[in-house]
Amino acid sequence: MAPPALDDVFMHASSDSVTACIPYYQCKSHIRTAVMSLLSQTHRDLTVVVINDGDSDPPWGALADIHDPRLIRFNLQINRGTYFALETCLRATCTPYFLVQDADDWSDPRRVELLIRRLKAHGADYATSTQPQYRLEPHGKLSFAFLKWPSPPDPLLKPLFSHRICHHGLFRTQSLRAVGGYYGGFRVGYDMLVMNFMMMTGRVSHIPKPLYHRVIRQMSLSHCDSKSRQAQYVITQIIPHMYSRAYGFYREHQCGRISSERFLAEIHSIAATYVTAADHAALREATDRLSACFLSSPGCRNLARLGGSS
Repeated sequence: MAPPALDDVFMHASSDSVTACIPYYQCKSHIRTAVMSLLSQTHRDLTVVVINDGDSDPPWGALADIHDPRLIRFNLQINRGTYFALETCLRATCTPYFLVQDADDWSDPRRVELLIRRLKAHGADYATSTQPQYRLEPHGKLSFAFLKWPSPPDPLLKPLFSHRICHHGLFRTQSLRAVGGYYGGFRVGYDMLVMNFMMMTGRVSHIPKPLYHRVIRQMSLSHCDSKSRQAQYVITQIIPHMYSRAYGFYREHQCGRISSERFLAEIHSIAATYVTAADHAALREATDRLSACFLSSPGCRNLARLGGSS
C-alpha cells in the first residue's frame, strides 16, 4: 500500500482523541497500575487498548473490576512481540493520536495532556518526556535507578545508527503510519529504527518533565528476547543496514535531489523489507478483529461526531 502524501501525513487533526496501546505478556503484577495510570489521565478523550500477546494466562482477572468504557481488552492467539501488537493497534485505531505504554510502567496523570499541548505548540509529529527509571528488587520493591532523557535529542542525524530517543511517547497517528508503522518483521530493536525514521521525516519534541516512569526488569520479555544470537544479529547488522539505506535517501532529500513524496515512499518501502506474506496476513486478521472493537470506543464516536478520521 502506498504511503500517504506529506500534506496528509502532517495535517493537524480536528480531534484530540488518543489511543493508548499496552502490549501485555507475563507481567500481571504490574498491568493494573499501568492501565489505571492511563484511565486516570487529566485528558479524558482517550481509549486504552490492552493487547494480550499470546500469554496463556491473560491479565483479564486483574482488570475484571474496571468497567470504564474507554478500556478495550484484546487477545492475540500467538505471541508475536511488542511491535506486532503495537502495529495491530496502530492499524485499527481511528484516533489522530497514538500513545505507547509498556505493561510494567506507569504514567503521570498529566502525561497525555502535556504531550498533546507540546505537539501542537511545536507542530511536532512525536513528543516524549523525561523518564525516571526504577529497578525491581528481588523483594518486589522498586528503587530509583536514574533519570533518562533530561534534555532533547540532537536533531542532527548522522551516518552512524544510534538510539536517539525513546519510543514511549505520543505520535500523530498518520505520521507514524507514513514511515511504515511499528512492525518491521522483528521482535527486538525496531523501535530504535522507527524513532530515527520519525526524526528523518518529521519533527520530534521533548518535555523536560518526569511524565513516564519505567521499570527495569531482568525477566521482561524485551530483555530476554534481546539475548538470543538471532536478536543480536538483527540489532547489530540488519537494522543498522536498514538505517544506512534510509540515511542515504535522507541526505538526497536534504540536498533537494529527491522530492518529499519520493523520500517518504522510500522510507515506507525500507520499513516493509522483512515483513513476510504470513506477517501481512496475520496483521490483517488481528487488525480486522480489533477494528470491530474500536467501532464502539468513545474516541471513535467523538471523532465521528466531528466528521473527521485519521
